[in-house]
Amino acid sequence: MTTSLVENLIGKIRRRKLDDGGFSEQENGSYRPDATAWAVLALKAAGGNPEIIESARSRLLQSQLKDGRIPVSSDHPETFWPTPLIILAWHGVERYKPAIQLSSRFLLATTGLHWEKKPRDPAKHDTALRGWPWIEKTHSWIEPTCLSVLALDVISLKNNERVKEAVKMIMDRQLPKGGWNYGNTVVFDTELEPLPDTTGMALSILADHVTRPEIDRSLVYLKNKINNTRTPISLRILSSLI
Repeated sequence: MTTSLVENLIGKIRRRKLDDGGFSEQENGSYRPDATAWAVLALKAAGGNPEIIESARSRLLQSQLKDGRIPVSSDHPETFWPTPLIILAWHGVERYKPAIQLSSRFLLATTGLHWEKKPRDPAKHDTALRGWPWIEKTHSWIEPTCLSVLALDVISLKNNERVKEAVKMIMDRQLPKGGWNYGNTVVFDTELEPLPDTTGMALSILADHVTRPEIDRSLVYLKNKINNTRTPISLRILSSLI
């Protein structure tokens, strides 16, 4: 990526900075903790202004609830999926270690809605394996589970039993022909289609957890997909893997 392009993108991020230190999802928008966490990670990677990054981290601290979760909105505490993103944004800064510990305890104690699979269930994946959901009291899906595993890996909880089960969940949702989508595999005897962005995310997370043969078919899927992929997020993920 060229220097001018990076500078242009960083400029777009900075234009979303709010007076309270947080960031909005789009220009002239309102504060979002997920957008703020992504801004911290992007600015840090690009060598951005440390004062702006610290101000954003501090704003995220104000969004943390007593049990450690960081919801999209304080009016909707059930939408706690940004929590692992904020752990990543705080990581490496001594001041935020207590907040990270509180949020990690929340993640380890929280799961989606799960049940023992019945023979006549329309979905063929193992519904008993626990990952993390987008919203409280709903089923676990690939993206929030991947983000949670990544955050817990980063803070040295890779070998926690909760993380190991989540890795099994991700592997169980791998499509028979390779790749991942939002988290369903075969429904009413029909195999669903994979998506390059969720496949890339899953493979990035699994790199230190599973063996190469277990994910070979998903790597083949990505290699065959790259020439037909145009969206920036998918291309960025594919370029880091292939």
